[in-house]
Amino acid sequence: MIPKRFTGECEFCHDPIDIRDGGTHVFTEGWVQNRTGGGAHAIRMPKRHRRYACKWCVDKGSSGAGVTQMELFR
Repeated sequence: MIPKRFTGECEFCHDPIDIRDGGTHVFTEGWVQNRTGGGAHAIRMPKRHRRYACKWCVDKGSSGAGVTQMELFR
């Protein structure tokens, strides 16, 4: 059983998840510094939201299967 404070729900498959588990994703926004040649450095001053997704759903979405990449950002 997952203690209540560590229980979340995947936004896509709606399964209960332990937010401490490796691979669990949390929706985060913040500032990133551009890198020369493209890309960005790590997020600075991150603001984490209580929005979670399981690794399986995010992996499927980023590969183009299941939810789309655009759905991952709604």
